[in-house]
Amino acid sequence: MGLLLEQWLEVAHVAVSTRHAHIGYIDRTILPVLGRVPVRRLRVNTLDRFYAHLARCRELCDGRPFRVHRGGDPHDCATAECRWHLCSPMAPSTIRRIHSIISTALTYAVKWEWVDRNVAKSASLPKLMPNDADPPAPEQMSKLLRLVWATDEILGLFLWLKVITGARRGELYALRWDDVRWSVSELRICRNYVVRPGYRAIKETKTHQKRWLALDDATMEMLAERWRRCQKLAEQLGGQLGDEAYVFCRDGLGEDPWLPDTVTHQFERLAAKSGVDCRLHDLRHYNATQLIAAGVDLRTVAGRLGHSGGGSMTLRIYSHRVRSPDVRAVELLANQLRPPESG
Repeated sequence: MGLLLEQWLEVAHVAVSTRHAHIGYIDRTILPVLGRVPVRRLRVNTLDRFYAHLARCRELCDGRPFRVHRGGDPHDCATAECRWHLCSPMAPSTIRRIHSIISTALTYAVKWEWVDRNVAKSASLPKLMPNDADPPAPEQMSKLLRLVWATDEILGLFLWLKVITGARRGELYALRWDDVRWSVSELRICRNYVVRPGYRAIKETKTHQKRWLALDDATMEMLAERWRRCQKLAEQLGGQLGDEAYVFCRDGLGEDPWLPDTVTHQFERLAAKSGVDCRLHDLRHYNATQLIAAGVDLRTVAGRLGHSGGGSMTLRIYSHRVRSPDVRAVELLANQLRPPESG
C-alpha cells in the first residue's frame, strides 16, 4: 500500500494544496497502519476496523492508558509536563477524506492490474454529520472588529472586507487594485493565493470562477483611503503603485502579498484578547448566516460566497439557518387573524 500511494501521488491530478493535505494524511495516519500491507491482501474488514478505530481515537493507540512523554531520555515527567493520552475521535468528514485517498489509489491499482477489484468500495463509512456553522453574534463581531481597528488599521480593513464579501482568505490575499471597479462600486474575485512549504503561487479560485461583488459606499471609501496611503508610500520609496499591485502586501510597492498563516495567527491572538471565540474562517460563516437571516435568497448568497451548484452547497452548510417554509406559512396565517380575547 505504501508503494501504491507513492506511485499514485506521482500521477494524481490534484491541486497543490490538496496534494499537501493528502501527504499529511498518508504520512500521519495511513502508512503507519497500512503502509506494509500487500495490496492483494487488503480486505474490507481491515478498512472497517481501521475506520472504526479512527472514529474512537485519531491517534494509533490500543485503548490502554499511556503517558505522552516530552523531552529527551531520561527526563522528569513532572518538569516536562508529560500528559496522559486521552482518546479523541476523528471527525467523520476526515475519516471519509482518508477513505477517499485509499479508494482512489486502489482504483489506480485496478487500472494498473495490481488487483482485480477495489475493496474500499465496500467499506463502511461513518455517517457525515451536518456542518453546524456557529459564527459570533453581531455585537461580538463588532467588538472584535473595533479591537482590530484600534490595533492595526490595515488588518482591520482586511477583516472588514472578509465580513462584507465573505471571500476566502486566499482570495483576499490575491486581491489587486485592478480588481476594484471604482465607477460601479464592485470588487472582482478571480484569484487565490496559495502558500505551502516550498511553494507559493497565484492560481484560480477554488471553483475556477470569477465573480463581481457589490460594495457599499463606506467600504469603497475605506479602499480609496488605503489606495491613497499605498500610493504615498510607493512614492516615498521612489516607485509607483501600479494597478496590478496587491491591496494587502508586505512591501511598499505591492509586489509581495501577505503570508496567510502570519495573518491568521495575528487574528487568533486579537480574537483571544477580545474574548470572542472566533476563527478567521468564521468571518465567512458570519457573512453567510447574516445574509440568510436577512432573507437574501440562497442563489445570491451562494454567488457572493463563490459556492458552486447554484445554492445546493450553501443550503447544505447553512440549512440550520434557513427558516422552514412551514414555519413561515403558519406565521403568515396567524398574523392575518386576530386571536380571540381570553376570558
